[in-house]
Amino acid sequence: MIRKATSHDLKKIEEMAIRATKKMNAEGSDQWDKQYPTIQHFEKDLAEGSLFVYEQDETVVGSITVDQTFAPEYRSESLTWSDVQDHAGTFHRLLVDPETRKAGIAASLITYAEEHCQRQGLKAMHIDTYALNEKAQQLFSKYGYTKVGTLQFPGKEAQFIGFEKKLH
Repeated sequence: MIRKATSHDLKKIEEMAIRATKKMNAEGSDQWDKQYPTIQHFEKDLAEGSLFVYEQDETVVGSITVDQTFAPEYRSESLTWSDVQDHAGTFHRLLVDPETRKAGIAASLITYAEEHCQRQGLKAMHIDTYALNEKAQQLFSKYGYTKVGTLQFPGKEAQFIGFEKKLH
């Protein structure tokens, strides 16, 4: 079941993020670290009503933030979005508990994000992931996202890859 997060979920989300960060780092990606994501990111998402959780057997095992908040870097000329951002949604901090990976939770959260944006009348999804995060790139490609270029975020050596998906 996917539902809006509550303040009671924050501790579990933070614990999952710490474990997921360690797993990502061990797999060679430094996209997440001690500075990102933090509990403050999730608290802000909760306050803005954009944080959702995946619950399995009454336990939170995943989360996602769905909104229309785009980093300024998304305006880079190296990204060839086919749809303007006013008509697009995005998701951030897609998180699945490392203990429950490979169970379709990430796919369910992505589908939920897309449907949520469609209900708001949005026409596309604009997302990004770190060039070193090959698992996310494969996941996004598998679910119909196409690469639209690269962008650079401060503090990261590797580039990020922008992805877009048209919503029907």
